[in-house]
Amino acid sequence: MEMKNTIFLLLSVLIFSCTEPYPKSTLVDFFYHNNSGVEIKIVLHGNFPDTIIIHNGEFYTTSNYGRNVSIPFVCDSIELVFNSSSSVVYKWADNSLINPLKIENYHETRISEHYYKYEYFITERDFLNAKR
Repeated sequence: MEMKNTIFLLLSVLIFSCTEPYPKSTLVDFFYHNNSGVEIKIVLHGNFPDTIIIHNGEFYTTSNYGRNVSIPFVCDSIELVFNSSSSVVYKWADNSLINPLKIENYHETRISEHYYKYEYFITERDFLNAKR
């Protein structure tokens, strides 16, 4: 009986030592800076519609905590409305270099091993390129 327990213990140690450790969760802070010169609204379209207002020179921040870094918005598309008069819509399939739904369009700063800061800057150029 003691031999069976020893074999079971050795097999258990062997099995669990061969698995990769579960990755730690990562904290990600997202900052959306409004440097456009006018007030903007970020309108989220989809199952959980929402609107975020950011005054010129200010920012909006939100955080994600989990195992993957992903955009904090759950939406089909995102619309930037400038001064309530002009707007631009971004969808997931858009490959624009300024699409706020694409993580690669953010400025990333690694604070520590499991803490990152991502910043997205809305500029005057975005405002001038928006459709009226």
